[in-house]
Amino acid sequence: MIDHGAPRAPMGKAQLEPERDGAGPLASLAAKLYRHAHNKIAGLDEQEVGILMARWDAPGGSRGSKYDPLAEWLRQQKTQEIVVSFKELEALVGSLPTSAQRPQFWANTKGAHTNVQREAWRAAGYDAFLLQGQAKVRFVRVGPNRGQI
Repeated sequence: MIDHGAPRAPMGKAQLEPERDGAGPLASLAAKLYRHAHNKIAGLDEQEVGILMARWDAPGGSRGSKYDPLAEWLRQQKTQEIVVSFKELEALVGSLPTSAQRPQFWANTKGAHTNVQREAWRAAGYDAFLLQGQAKVRFVRVGPNRGQI
């Protein structure tokens, strides 16, 4: 069930209306959402649920974080050290917050209040270091994939 999430991609009337009378999974979803808009309930098939889930983050991040693609990408790397530009990172995770320009964002803390971005590279077995003034981050492998934070 999708409830109180944050939209990743728009799916409003402007996007659905042209699809409503077409064919395919988006057309079926658009028709159901239009037909059931007043009830807030619609029986969706698995493909339609997939379309919606791809456009919404679940409450509390239970569907994962925007930094999950970074963790997956890091797990696939074979080198001990990788330097990645902010532009390359944004291609993986979307826009970075302004705070990414500060070393604290890239801190490798192990405390109870670790942020989601830290969990991503730590779970992949890396530490991160901001290369200040270069808009780049150096990831250094710290051992086998930790898996758990």
